Amino acid sequence: MDKSDSGKTRIAYSHFTGAAAGGFVGMGILPDGFNDGTHAEQRTANELGSFAISNLLTEFQPEWGPWAQKLRIPKILPSWWVPEHKNWS
Repeated sequence: MDKSDSGKTRIAYSHFTGAAAGGFVGMGILPDGFNDGTHAEQRTANELGSFAISNLLTEFQPEWGPWAQKLRIPKILPSWWVPEHKNWS
């Protein structure tokens, strides 16, 4: 989902079109056996999956970030990517 300029929630068409473009553009440059519709759909699904994973990581970073810091796991997302959450307490 995405927010329009007016603030309404709408479907993020850009993610779908970007994933489809990334999946099907390979049909023109990849060798035989990899330039068919099945492989293009697999590449499209991988792109959509990467969008979903990055959105989940961004959404739940305030919860898993401190836990990962205690375990000394390096920061995965840059600070500019994650919106700052206000502490209302």
